[in-house]
Amino acid sequence: MIRRTPDEAKKTHWFVVSFVTALLVGMSSAGLIEEEVIAPRTLDGTLLELGRYALFYDAMDYLNEQPDAVVVGIGSSKLREGFDGALLAKESAAVGVTFANLAVAGDVPFYRMTSIEAVSELQPEVVVLELGPNSLKIVKNPLHDMDVLRMNAMLYDRPLHLKDDFRALLTEEDAAHLNLGTQGWLSSRSDMGFEAADDMLKLNHEEDPGLFPWVCSSQASRMGCVPSTDSPHFPSYLQHPPQFLNHVESLKKKGSDALDEFYGERLDNYIAGSSHRPEGVENKNTEALEFIIQELNESNVDVLVLGLPYNPVLEERLAVGAWDYYNETVAKFHEDDRVTMLDLMWDSRFDDDRLFNDFSHMSREGEQLLMEVIAPHLDAILETKGIEMLEGHQYTHERVDEQAGGIVPTTMPISGSIELNLTRFGHAVLGEGVFIGSSWDIDENGSLVSTPNADAGSNDLLGAPRIDYCLEITHADEFWIWLEFNPPDGRSDSVYLGFDDVLLDVGPRGVQGYKTGGGAWWRNTGDNGERISVSLEPGISCLNLWVREDGVVIRNIQMTTDPNYTPEA
Repeated sequence: MIRRTPDEAKKTHWFVVSFVTALLVGMSSAGLIEEEVIAPRTLDGTLLELGRYALFYDAMDYLNEQPDAVVVGIGSSKLREGFDGALLAKESAAVGVTFANLAVAGDVPFYRMTSIEAVSELQPEVVVLELGPNSLKIVKNPLHDMDVLRMNAMLYDRPLHLKDDFRALLTEEDAAHLNLGTQGWLSSRSDMGFEAADDMLKLNHEEDPGLFPWVCSSQASRMGCVPSTDSPHFPSYLQHPPQFLNHVESLKKKGSDALDEFYGERLDNYIAGSSHRPEGVENKNTEALEFIIQELNESNVDVLVLGLPYNPVLEERLAVGAWDYYNETVAKFHEDDRVTMLDLMWDSRFDDDRLFNDFSHMSREGEQLLMEVIAPHLDAILETKGIEMLEGHQYTHERVDEQAGGIVPTTMPISGSIELNLTRFGHAVLGEGVFIGSSWDIDENGSLVSTPNADAGSNDLLGAPRIDYCLEITHADEFWIWLEFNPPDGRSDSVYLGFDDVLLDVGPRGVQGYKTGGGAWWRNTGDNGERISVSLEPGISCLNLWVREDGVVIRNIQMTTDPNYTPEA
């Protein structure tokens, strides 16, 4: 047996890799190597920062072959975590529309301008375009190495036939580092081919050969993985990619110290970072944003510019004027006929950190609320494009002021107390998931009852039966809430409360109404020990009740402007 020195072995390995790479670029087997060697390693993130950078042009081809009309969302990980095409399809009244999530971590307009001409060629009905402080931040000149890596990753599969007007926004120094045109196409394949062959030929690979690198084709649960277009997972992945874990929720379970640390110096450092600080002047990103909007407008593609909210704790911590440039940009787009501007940055419906996984990314609850909020705005655009709409469709987020049987909102007093008529409820949502078959009902005594009592419960609002009581507020005030429970047992005694689809802070176990020995009992505090109250402005507002434990019975609900009021037993 011939023993080679380490240097000789390294040279031999390099030679083999170089030979395989040469096959890729110069022989008829290039297509096969591209498909069998390189593509899987781009999709699983081996060759790119994230496999998701390899998604875009595959998605364009896939969507182009579908019979449905298309709405695509593009932006950073904030939109990737907030946009669920499957939820949006359920919430929308539009018929025959595919909602695709094409957002990718780290994306900014200067990166995205390289692929926007492919979007124009696809001709979607609407593009949902994320706008945030990160969209307006500085991009260095010359480009940083990370900028170059990410842009080249996005350029990798860019079809050569596309026009490339975006190159007018590049400096000569930028262009010299990017894989542009035919030469860049060949260069990127040479580089990728070398790395892919090197990875394939490693003799001591630590990965399980039964999984690597094909795991992305067999499952779509890893954050860095992208299934191929022929995978059965691809359609659902395109609507809703894997999401971050809920870090805020996990910290709350650990206790106040862990949450205080998260919202302490860590938050301050996050705000001080460059990723979410608008520079305040025209820069590469703002120029690219203008290019994107103009390109879509000239291609008759409608644009919904979406300002996404941040964790309310972060928003409250911002220095005065920190995001004025963002607000100025929003104001400009409100006056821009080329786009529809929907700014949710400061929207009070998102003023609850339960709607966020961390400082900026939405939780599952936040994602659902976001889809409910934007659906009617998208539908308004889609209807103008001739898309068929379901008749009689009702959006979840709407404040119902006309109910079946002529029911109208309860007018709240200027001062004093009022007892809600539990039979005059508005919108009601049936249970799903663990609550499948469950609903709210009114019993023979006029009490509000969760039926059936099947010992189902959940700390997650998703799928929980919900019922609304809509109120007409004539004067802004703080209202204090009392609930009279009469539950059958301690496993059927709790609900969550909210207003206008935003959960009130009542603690992780909601409002509990069982007392030792049973019987009716008035409650005015949540699981967190805090009094239940809400500040409401003039207009229509709806009290939301979600089942936490089925079988719960509520005999009475009273609201008062008097914090010292106590209902009669």
